Amino acid sequence: MIVQGMQNTMAYHQDGWVYIPPHKGKGYAVRVGNESGFSKQEQLYNLTTDVHQDKNLVGRLPEKISMMKAQLTKILAKSSR
Repeated sequence: MIVQGMQNTMAYHQDGWVYIPPHKGKGYAVRVGNESGFSKQEQLYNLTTDVHQDKNLVGRLPEKISMMKAQLTKILAKSSR
């Protein structure tokens, strides 16, 4: 599932994981106390153990990032036809 947020941000959810591609803007939303999705770096969270998205696992699971990024790219390519 792809979730679109404000200012054309998006996140890809699959099997309890969420992948957030890089975006411009402030990376931390102080008002709500979590990452905003506007990070210049990729983000990966395991929502079954980290529902608040506090622990970005992007550097620890490169295979998961590659797979989710490829899936998101494929879905977006199909939707733009």
